[in-house]
Amino acid sequence: MKKTYVLIIVVMVISFLALNANAFDGKRKGFILGGGIGPGVTLLKSTVSYSSWFDEHEYSESSDWESKFGLITNFKIGYAPSDHVEIYFTVKDSWYGSTIYWGGLESEDVVMASGFWGPGVTYYFKPEAPSYFITGGFGLSTLSLPFESDAEIKFGGGVFAGAGYEFARHYSVELDLMWGKVSNFALFGIDEDTSVLTVALTFNALAF
Repeated sequence: MKKTYVLIIVVMVISFLALNANAFDGKRKGFILGGGIGPGVTLLKSTVSYSSWFDEHEYSESSDWESKFGLITNFKIGYAPSDHVEIYFTVKDSWYGSTIYWGGLESEDVVMASGFWGPGVTYYFKPEAPSYFITGGFGLSTLSLPFESDAEIKFGGGVFAGAGYEFARHYSVELDLMWGKVSNFALFGIDEDTSVLTVALTFNALAF
């Protein structure tokens, strides 16, 4: 999984360098490739559900919302059928520090990543910059420890919606709201769901 995230970051860097590539004609319609970076805040809340073998009732306990400030990365690749509409696959991740506890005794400081992977659509109100735009999509919500070799990525359903402003050709600023719910597999009859809400502000470059 660490290699996957490294690959994503490399592709984002390439997307910035691609702005002067001959494959792009400077018009929104056609192939698009881009990425962005910026600050964000992520809120997490865990709910543990379990069944009691004693009285056969189901119980659940929820934690308080926990806020994490971190770095947001934004990558997308796709096609624009017109100068107003883009359709693409996007990866939006929030990276932040956290502390995990092993067996309730030992703790470890780690880097966590949560985000959205899936299809998205952007609509520009004008065919050329400067222009406001709205964006959104639905797909997978993710939660992982990307730099821990023995940690698996967890998936769930997710959505995002946002708006932004393309202040110059190829360059924009975007504000997104991402929501997802990640579920762990049941272990000894115990299920754990994590709700993740992220507010992200990114500065983006897009080759077209």
